[in-house]
Amino acid sequence: MAFQALWQEIRKDCGWEHIPREKIPMLHPLLNDAHIATMMEALNVFDDDFMEDDAGDMADEQWRLATFIVEALSTAPYPVEAALEKARATAIEDTQEVIDRILKKRQ
Repeated sequence: MAFQALWQEIRKDCGWEHIPREKIPMLHPLLNDAHIATMMEALNVFDDDFMEDDAGDMADEQWRLATFIVEALSTAPYPVEAALEKARATAIEDTQEVIDRILKKRQ
């Protein structure tokens, strides 16, 4: 399965109140720096303006997606550190916190 198709499934799962941990092993062999950037950009969407009128559903989806990303990237055999540091330059505060959590777990 190609990354984009799998990523869309993961995003859909997170939107339907499921953290798709079972897809982590499928994601690992597909990872590269561009895919990590895509994952970080997905978290950047959840900025303060986007979440302003949220009743909680979007915040829950953000949490599930962030949880999935932390678990997937902290256990990835691919060297994710450089891609995460590059993503940090344009990341919103919440995404920066996710990057910090991943890097801490990889130590």
